[in-house]
Amino acid sequence: MVRRDRASVAVRVHTLATGATARTGGEATTRIVHLLRGAAAAQAGGERCAVRAGETLVAPGVETLAVTAAAKGTVALFITLGPPGK
Repeated sequence: MVRRDRASVAVRVHTLATGATARTGGEATTRIVHLLRGAAAAQAGGERCAVRAGETLVAPGVETLAVTAAAKGTVALFITLGPPGK
């Protein structure tokens, strides 16, 4: 059974040049970034870590998630889970 009244999901894909940063913010309960290609530094909730192609970072309860590309052509998939209707 599908229950659309329980949560909303937003998905964005960013292709980043070296040193470029993509951010996600707003009302959300969980933020996820998956690197499809390249390498990056991710910052969420005051923590910073390296992320490589094929890796996924899950950040529940943070206000923003930022990814800064460390390699040319880095492709990051951002998934934001939030309350219904957002």
